Amino acid sequence: MSADGDRINVLHALWGRARDRDPEAEAALIARLLDGGADINLRSPRFGLPLTMLVTDISASREYMRAAFAAVTAHSRPDLTAHVDRRRQANVGQYLAENMFGFMHDEVYAYAAASGQDIDVIS
Repeated sequence: MSADGDRINVLHALWGRARDRDPEAEAALIARLLDGGADINLRSPRFGLPLTMLVTDISASREYMRAAFAAVTAHSRPDLTAHVDRRRQANVGQYLAENMFGFMHDEVYAYAAASGQDIDVIS
């Protein structure tokens, strides 16, 4: 975690800018980072939650989004009910399920159900 008050971790850094991405290689990296203690639920005052950055900040391909989500859910327990902004109008699960015309809707709702999270509720 950073010491400068932004409260960022390696996942914020990984998803903090757009660039060419290798879905398979980065999924393996994400798994190692999470296994090593990176917090998928760490909210940065400046950048928000890592999964929100994945959806909004990096212009990821569908293949990358699916690979990253699979790695995240296999190696951590993301809080899909966490609000994405101060207005609390949407949560992480809703962002993921409805991004890019909802192509990940089924995967997100299946994970939410399996992990006991109601993504129609915003925490």
